[in-house]
Amino acid sequence: MNLPVARLFLNAAVLAWPAMPLAAQSATDDSDLFPTDERILRIGDDETNITFAPFVQFDGGNVWLDPGEDDWQGETALARLQIFGRAGDFSGTFAYDFNDDTLRYAFVNYDVSGRLTIRGGQQDEPFSLQDFSGGRFLPFAASGESAALIPGDNLGITALYGGKDHSLALGVFGGNAQGGFGDNGVAVTGRATWAPIYSESEITRGGDATSSGVGTQRVDDLLHLGLGLSARFDIDDPVSFSGSGGSSLVPRSIVSSPAIDGVDSLLRANFEVSRQLGSLSLQGEWTAARLNAPAVSGTATGGYAYATYFLTGERRGHDRTTGVFGRVIPQNPIDEGGFGAIEVGGRFDYLDLTDLGPVAGAQWGLTGVVNAYLTKRITLTADYSRTKAVAGVDDGLRSDAVTFRFQFVY
Repeated sequence: MNLPVARLFLNAAVLAWPAMPLAAQSATDDSDLFPTDERILRIGDDETNITFAPFVQFDGGNVWLDPGEDDWQGETALARLQIFGRAGDFSGTFAYDFNDDTLRYAFVNYDVSGRLTIRGGQQDEPFSLQDFSGGRFLPFAASGESAALIPGDNLGITALYGGKDHSLALGVFGGNAQGGFGDNGVAVTGRATWAPIYSESEITRGGDATSSGVGTQRVDDLLHLGLGLSARFDIDDPVSFSGSGGSSLVPRSIVSSPAIDGVDSLLRANFEVSRQLGSLSLQGEWTAARLNAPAVSGTATGGYAYATYFLTGERRGHDRTTGVFGRVIPQNPIDEGGFGAIEVGGRFDYLDLTDLGPVAGAQWGLTGVVNAYLTKRITLTADYSRTKAVAGVDDGLRSDAVTFRFQFVY
């Protein structure tokens, strides 16, 4: 990072007028959305505390591959223990996935001011809306196909700044926790968001938000815009991209690119937009990854667009100071005698890797989903996806998957 630019960014953030601390992003604590008597795994007070937060997903369903197999499958898609802690201006997150023995997150935050936070450790590179918001609150059983091209989770240090209607994040990253910081080159990644349209309805239910309403506003009208940029250099390992089959149950990628050695640079850009009108949400992202190597240079692109609607009148929670969506709060949860929140949605995905070699492919996908948010912590999902390769060595390969999911997010 250029030193004068970095100094200017930090000085501007520190001098900003005071505000509430930044609200929850991917893998950060949102226990303040719950009344005190519901924080049963939290030890301590608001200033100094530690929270144990299990996150599990069980998936079952049927997968059809044409040509291929027709089979019922079931699995523990995710078994994660998250530990959140806070002591004054310091906070931290540790997250370990037992289903694949992976250290997912391990970072420490320091709140320089009400608007500026410095984060160091294994974390999400700030690049994509669906990745930065986190898989805990994704309305579909699998991420949109732009996820095939994002930087992912790596070791680094990030400055996160939250304004009244915008956010800025800029970081320097190396490899991941499995390989070490110096593994696989160095990246500079940043994301900026802006909410030029924003209005929220009055919060009337206890426990729906903190006293200030930060983190779970009932958004009536929202336009969210975002841009992510990333540049990684001196990459040691081969680079390749693969598209998913629309469900964790699909046993293979639908299309992929060859593994490319000696990559000099990997440049990425991501555009994100979300429009919310009451219970209706529209969201999309478009991602491009430009790879430069002696043997081949090319650009991969991918994206998604979706619409969701709450039949029971809820709204998605959005935080303008971080540019992310959060936990859905049912108006009538089953633990209070209601029937939860019901959400329906549909999504279109595409991924094009054909510029990366003659064997690389392209695919499209369609997904329909019904979510039942029974409580603030328990969600049931029924998801149908169809994904088809339309170029490359697997041209014509198609997968159809019906996925039923039980999710518990403490």
